[in-house]
Amino acid sequence: MGGQERPDVQGRALQVALGYAVLGALWILFSDRIVAFYAGDDVVQLNWLQTYKGWAFVLVTAILVYLMAFRAIAALLASDARLRLAMQAAGQGLFDIDLASGVITVSPEYPRMLGFDPESFKETLATWHARLHPDDRQRAEDQLSRCLAGSLAACAVEARRKMSDGGWKWILSVGAVVERSESGLPRRMVGTHTDIDLLKRTDTALKRFRFIVDNAGQEVYLVRPDGTLLYANRAAAASLGYPPDTMAGMRIGDVDALYSSEVFRAHVEDLRRHSLPPFETMHKTSDGRQIPKEVRAAYFEVDGEGFVCGFAQDITHRREAEEAIRRLNQELECRVEERTKQLEAANHELESFSYSVSHDLKAPLRGIDGYSQILLEDHAARLDDDARVLIGNIRRGVHQMHDLIEDLLAYSRMERQALDERVIDLVALFDALLAGYGDEIAARRIRVSRPSGPVSIRADRDGLALILRNLLENAFKFTRESPQPEIELGIDNAPDAVRIRVRDNGIGFDMRYHDRIFDVFQRLHRVEAYPGTGVGLAMVKRAATRMGGRVWAESEPNAGASFFVELPQ
Repeated sequence: MGGQERPDVQGRALQVALGYAVLGALWILFSDRIVAFYAGDDVVQLNWLQTYKGWAFVLVTAILVYLMAFRAIAALLASDARLRLAMQAAGQGLFDIDLASGVITVSPEYPRMLGFDPESFKETLATWHARLHPDDRQRAEDQLSRCLAGSLAACAVEARRKMSDGGWKWILSVGAVVERSESGLPRRMVGTHTDIDLLKRTDTALKRFRFIVDNAGQEVYLVRPDGTLLYANRAAAASLGYPPDTMAGMRIGDVDALYSSEVFRAHVEDLRRHSLPPFETMHKTSDGRQIPKEVRAAYFEVDGEGFVCGFAQDITHRREAEEAIRRLNQELECRVEERTKQLEAANHELESFSYSVSHDLKAPLRGIDGYSQILLEDHAARLDDDARVLIGNIRRGVHQMHDLIEDLLAYSRMERQALDERVIDLVALFDALLAGYGDEIAARRIRVSRPSGPVSIRADRDGLALILRNLLENAFKFTRESPQPEIELGIDNAPDAVRIRVRDNGIGFDMRYHDRIFDVFQRLHRVEAYPGTGVGLAMVKRAATRMGGRVWAESEPNAGASFFVELPQ
């Protein structure tokens, strides 16, 4: 009971006592006169009236005592009920320790905190000691000992207590010694138990989160809407050259060169309405330098108060890398421009070379061919057989040289021709090319198979026709010794590509020479046996590469060959 309440109670008690004394005095004073008036000199009647008067006084006194006791007990019960409700709402329980016996009386709230049935729960100093967590036991016992010794007016112990299910719960016990012997020995201690488990766990989680944020590698800022810094972690302070925990209270303009308080408030209004993408700004260091930063910001409210949380990252190295890339791109553009000029000059020289080859080399060949033809026609009678054979060899060599020049010119012109990709009916292109070999197919009875129906493919028509023409010529050439020559044209659909196959049952080749056959002037057979310039397959590879495709072959000696061309679609 508080000091202010005690005088009020005493005053009310004094009023009741005085009222009862006045009532008793009045009763004695007037009741005797009334009895004497009615009884007169009759002693017997006087005795009966005196008895009735006494019983009446006892009855009135009993009624008054009943009323006062009823009101006091009702008030006490109501106060106790309010106290229990308050203790339950606050998560608190009462304890009363008889230090002589070690028995502890507790309110039902305490066992309920620990998951026990209050009816069967018993507590003593020994069970209290055993219920403490081993890591908290020594500290709790030291506090209790100091309080019992009188060195502490009251003790407050935060310790984990073992629950009925074996778990642990944080309980705050606050108590004080309220009764001691004449020699000063403690006899009685009372206090409260408070459930602080959620508070402790929340505090632990907050400490863990604060530790993570403080030691995070990324800069973290917490700013009020008016631009006042509430918090900056260690990474942020270190980045700007400030000691840790010294940036709270600074203004946004103190750390950001581009955001004054007015600009920041407008930024906060934008953040209230919707999230914003990361933006770049310039932060100011303690020594006046400026550092480019990329910032991601978010707005949130706690208990009606708004905050802006910003995550900043130093982008100095990124800016330097971007500048280096920009300079490199400029250098590359200059190099490309220079290289383009060189290529244009080289192409011009190549065109001049092609013109010279076409005119200067073909002119002597035409002369040799013409003069040899005159010898055979006008002077045949004066030539013997050996001379005619030699002149025939000269003419074949001239024709071969002519074919070689034509192939070289075609090979050199290929890179200068622009690609004209369009949708082509591949089967129709097969038929058009095969029509040029109709006489040979009929004369040699070559069995040719191809797909039926239209098959569309997107490619450069001239390049694709060159590829197929050279592959078909190879197939016709190397099946001349086959008794039953066969040529197969096939089409296979691969993922994102079309694969064309030209297979024959000719003499084939050894796969050790696979890469060699696609190089210029590389031959696996004598020209006398299988005429050719050695440029055809090189042109096939070049044409396929220009269209983004590839070419390869599979073969075995005397087992035919299959050539594949794969073009992207």
